[in-house]
Amino acid sequence: MSDRENDFLDRLRIRINYWLENKGADSEFAKHLKWIPDIFEFMCKLSLDREVKIEDKANLAVSISYFLSPFDLFPEALAGTIGYSDDLVLAAITLNYAFTDLDENIVTKHWKQEEDVHKIIAAVLADAEKMVGKEMWGNLLDLINH
Repeated sequence: MSDRENDFLDRLRIRINYWLENKGADSEFAKHLKWIPDIFEFMCKLSLDREVKIEDKANLAVSISYFLSPFDLFPEALAGTIGYSDDLVLAAITLNYAFTDLDENIVTKHWKQEEDVHKIIAAVLADAEKMVGKEMWGNLLDLINH
């Protein structure tokens, strides 16, 4: 990962953990939002892996850029930490498509958490429309090639 991505990841971990400990613990979506830093890091690692298909890398680049951009459909600057919901949903869409192509060895090489990343992504996608709304859900689906 680049220095910019590492700096972003460090700030993201601090921000998410602070939110979970202080404001977000009672949030309906805290169970999903807690995974944001790990999913961001996972996407960065996949994007650098030579075994990942170029089409998946292109989609990963879109999702990573979306995380890094201050301008998105639900900006964190206005909404606070809950504003990462759209970033997480886009990441889940991206990874769900990538999982159809990825060898499980690549997944386990880069996902270091005990919780199964496939289950995390499935749970996020199950709640995605409720998290971001129907219109934004459709807009996020349109961002990724499928």
